[in-house]
Amino acid sequence: MKSRACYLLTVMRKAFQNFAWGQSSFNENVLKNMEIRLPVDSNDNIDYTYITAFIKAQEKLSIKNVIDWKDKIINTSKKCI
Repeated sequence: MKSRACYLLTVMRKAFQNFAWGQSSFNENVLKNMEIRLPVDSNDNIDYTYITAFIKAQEKLSIKNVIDWKDKIINTSKKCI
């Protein structure tokens, strides 16, 4: 459920990134007609399996990047000592 929410919030944030509060073009009608694309399965239902797998893959990449960064700091520190 958490991964679904993360994915949906990210997609929504991306869709609304060109808007700024107070713009005359940013009103209820614009919001109602805003298109947000989601992955679908072969039956045209939202593909929650894909969404979950995608977010898990992104989390793993983030963790790997943090570990790589930490290792780089440790190795740099060892060279200085």
